[in-house]
This record gives sequence, C-alpha cells and structure tokens, in this order.
Amino acid sequence: MPRRPWLLITGIAGLLLLLLYRHGRAPAGHREQTIDVAEQKSLPGPSDFAILCMTTQETSYDWMSFSNKHKYAKKHGHDLIWDFEPAHGYAKVWDKLNVTRDAVEATLSGRKSYQWLWMVDFDTLITNTDIRLDSVIEQSLLFAELEGSSRDDMHLILTRDCQPLNAGSMFLRASPWVLDFVEQWRAGANVLAMNTTNHNHLVRNEQEVLRDMLASNEFDVVNKSVIAPQWIFNAYPEEIPCRDTRFNTAWKPGMFVMHFAGAGWVTKQQDAVGTLMRKYWPMVDHMEV
Repeated sequence: MPRRPWLLITGIAGLLLLLLYRHGRAPAGHREQTIDVAEQKSLPGPSDFAILCMTTQETSYDWMSFSNKHKYAKKHGHDLIWDFEPAHGYAKVWDKLNVTRDAVEATLSGRKSYQWLWMVDFDTLITNTDIRLDSVIEQSLLFAELEGSSRDDMHLILTRDCQPLNAGSMFLRASPWVLDFVEQWRAGANVLAMNTTNHNHLVRNEQEVLRDMLASNEFDVVNKSVIAPQWIFNAYPEEIPCRDTRFNTAWKPGMFVMHFAGAGWVTKQQDAVGTLMRKYWPMVDHMEV
C-alpha cells in the first residue's frame, strides 16, 4: 500500500480549494491526485493534535462533513489532514493506516509535534465544537485508570457499539509503539476469515482485523488500549440502535460527535447518511444536554 499525499487544509482558501478538488473542478495548474498546499499556512503555533479523515466518493452531505470538521480544526488550531486519493487493488479503508503512519513519522522526525491523532470517518458530525480534544482524551484516560490501567501505557483510545469494536472514531498516540503497531495491523489485511461482515470479499476489513487483534491480544494491544464509553466521542443517533451495551446511551444534544455508522443497513433508506445528517445538522452547537 503506497504512501498517500497529505492534504493539510487550513483557512477559508484551503476549504475552497478542498471543495474544488473534491468535486472535480481543480484550479489551473493542479494535477490529479495532488494538491499544492504551499500557500496554506498552519495556524500559529504547533498543533498537538491532528484530525485525519478520508473520502473518495461524492455524497449529498459533502459540504456538511467538510465544513463541520474544518470549522472545528480552525477553532481549536488543529491540523486537518484529508486523503482523497482512490485506492487501487485494495480497500480504501486501509489507507487509514498510511495516513496514521505518516503523521506519526512526522512527529518522530521533529517535523510535527502531535501528541494524539484523531482518525474519524466522513459520515460523522462534530455536534459540540466547544469540546476540546484534550478533554476527550483526558476523560478517556481517566476511564482507563478506573479500569486499573496506567494512562501512560495507553496508545489507542477506542469505542465499541453493539459489536466488540467500531473503528470509525478513534485516537492513536503519536508514538513509536503505534508506528510498529500499524504495520502489525496491516499484516492482517489479506488474511482470510470466516467471521467477516465484508461480504464482497473473503478478507477482513481494517475494523475486523483490529477486533481480532484485541480478542487475541496480538502485539499486546489489550494492554495498550482503552475501550472508552461510546458516547464520549462516537455516539450514534437514536435511529441507529447499535450501542455500547455497558451504557446503552444514544446521542443527546451537547455530546461531542454523532456517527451515522451503518445507517443504510439499519434504516434501509436511500442516502440514509445524508438524510440523517441533514436532520441533525441544525442541532450542531445549538443545544445543550
């Protein structure tokens, strides 16, 4: 799986450039699969966090997802890294590992100063932009301590739904361990498995590989991760009743993130994610718990 270019988007010009590229109207001088971001300067001061997201298909909710994440990153001074390049010969979801690897390497080499990376799926809305990533991470690490773990040992912050894992919103520490872990995770990309929801292929997707690594404690991943309460940063709306059975909490106004995971499969609607995102869009930053 080749290295993918980073699309670091900052400022209004950056967002406009992103949208032009996304909808196939790249400005003159632009080449396909690359974006010149030389004029896009980072916000003052180094960012301790990077937000990583990807998409390759045009959707009815592009503007909502793009602008929502851009607004949040700009508000808090975080780097926002997009990956739009189509994958060839493998499932696009595996590029999550490439983007993570590149961000960790940038930190370890001194080019960046990330402490944590937030990998978040495109079918999400940040519904309370006042909540900071450091507070989300702190809350999750406190939960790890309540379970008897040391916060310094935690390199992955994950959530579950009605399944043992949902990888659509997760935090990874920008550490040497994560760099090695990503390659161990990648090694499962072509392993055949009977227990898979990836019905188009006989191989597991990235979420299923990570799920199985947790089940077998491969690479000591159990002792390096915490399964935080789903509602902290990966809540589902009431229309998607697949929730962490420990808490069984659906999204409520004032929560940090709403994820429309599996919306089409659950609701059987055409454009299910777009329909739900448009329903909840007016609630972003407008209501409190």
